[in-house]
Amino acid sequence: WEYVFSRDFLGHYEAFVGLWVNRRVRSYISSIWHAIVWSIWESRNDVIFSGKPFLVEELVDR
Repeated sequence: WEYVFSRDFLGHYEAFVGLWVNRRVRSYISSIWHAIVWSIWESRNDVIFSGKPFLVEELVDR
């Protein structure tokens, strides 16, 4: 089983959300994707701008 991940956010989003045919499910999955990306982005900003250490546990708890 092989899969090549997209190098940009749009490609990843389209691949992730495009798996679902039902419009309601696609909307729900899209919301989940946005929440995950936002949490990762906030963690990144904390590490870069506030000097906080990166902790996987903290990212998961967000």
